[in-house]
Amino acid sequence: MEKCLVFVYLASLLLGSCAAYCNSPFISLKNYCYYFSEKKATWTSAREACQDMSSSSDIVDLAVFDKSCDDYVHVVNHVIGLGAERWWIGGTDEHHEGYWRWVDGRPIDMISGYWSPDEPTARYGENSLSLSEFTDEVYSRWRVEDHYSNTTQHYICQQGVAESFCNNPFMELGSSCYYFSDQVATWESARAACKDMSSSIQTADLAVFDRTCGDQANIVNHVTDLAPSKWWIGGSDDLHEGYWEWVDGTPINMIREYWAPDEPNGYERENALILFRRYNETFPRWRIGDHDSNDTHYYICQSTD
Repeated sequence: MEKCLVFVYLASLLLGSCAAYCNSPFISLKNYCYYFSEKKATWTSAREACQDMSSSSDIVDLAVFDKSCDDYVHVVNHVIGLGAERWWIGGTDEHHEGYWRWVDGRPIDMISGYWSPDEPTARYGENSLSLSEFTDEVYSRWRVEDHYSNTTQHYICQQGVAESFCNNPFMELGSSCYYFSDQVATWESARAACKDMSSSIQTADLAVFDRTCGDQANIVNHVTDLAPSKWWIGGSDDLHEGYWEWVDGTPINMIREYWAPDEPNGYERENALILFRRYNETFPRWRIGDHDSNDTHYYICQSTD
């Protein structure tokens, strides 16, 4: 038994401790378990086939991206050697034309690099997503495209794809749960409002970055479609001027690209962080900066287990 434990420990050091353990016919690709079909099916039939593989402990559906860092890359590295040119994955705009969502309910990042050029094409009836191989001037590449769901393709199933794990009114973005307020408040009042949303199974506070991979991008992709241009988030130097911390106590990375140029710049007057849309660049971008905590803005709460 000791030898076995030592072997497992050494293997975890060599292979990484994040690799998922998967039962056949699923295979492990970093954090998740996948099944790559040998047969073709329509998108709806492919999804039903995946769901039929569910068990009491694992919900299975068509594969999705953006649940963890580089899940798209891990899937692509695997399909390169399988021979098929197209694979159904779990994305659709069937319920609302042009509004793309993963089958677990999350909105799909419309500016991600996994989209093929000029995709989605917005042709009516192409309501389902596939991972497809295309060749540019030099290389063969795998990208996401929309297709007619009644065509037949191979498909990719994934364990652990379920509807949002977030309790109402929080919504799932990436691997975290967020609430975007419909009222304005000072920074202190906003934080108190977030904390009041805590429950026996989760705690809530103003949102922070750098807790999970892509959390900033997930938030920005969502607020881009909302009207407010300024949102309170959970960063402050109120306890020690110039020493910026997230509300969970972790120091804020002062050289990250999410800072606006010349921020923070308020010295003792501005002790709280906002996420705001900048208009003085070629394209509108979202950045963070310091602000007077007595001002009122909308705010973003985040819940954790």
